[in-house]
Amino acid sequence: MNDTRNVKGVLMKQIQFQAVGLVAIGLLAGCSKKPEVTVDWYLAHKEERTAKVAQCQGSAELAATPDCMNAIKAKDLALINKSGPSAADTFEFKPNKVPGATGTKRE
Repeated sequence: MNDTRNVKGVLMKQIQFQAVGLVAIGLLAGCSKKPEVTVDWYLAHKEERTAKVAQCQGSAELAATPDCMNAIKAKDLALINKSGPSAADTFEFKPNKVPGATGTKRE
């Protein structure tokens, strides 16, 4: 009977030790996770964006993270914004400038 109590006591201590260990690992893992940076933040911080994009290009695994995807998207948006309006944005059709065009529907 005494042996049964000892075995139960040892098992309970092992279970408690493992539970405490799992909780500690979970807390440490949660603390080390950095919050991801937004696209807007990367748009406003060119040096950090450039550094992050360079870091992301070195690793396919890293490039798939939300932080890298935000930095890359911000880089693309910055390039689009820098180039200004496209030809399609500024095109204006003027029928009186085209020979034979009347600007009306043909019958």
